[in-house]
Amino acid sequence: MLNLPAMSLPEAAKLLFLSTSTIRYHIIRKRLRAFKWAGKWYVYKVDVETFKQWLDISAKKKK
Repeated sequence: MLNLPAMSLPEAAKLLFLSTSTIRYHIIRKRLRAFKWAGKWYVYKVDVETFKQWLDISAKKKK
């Protein structure tokens, strides 16, 4: 585990306007790094911010 600030999946989902199952999907696809601690999944804040930028760029390309 890296020494970076992290957030839970529900927190990340709220920030990204996605469901927690969609967040898990992107973790499985290796688009987001995650780790499990005390039975809960967490993602790194820096990765969530980068992923949000990627989502914004992807959405603009589709238009």
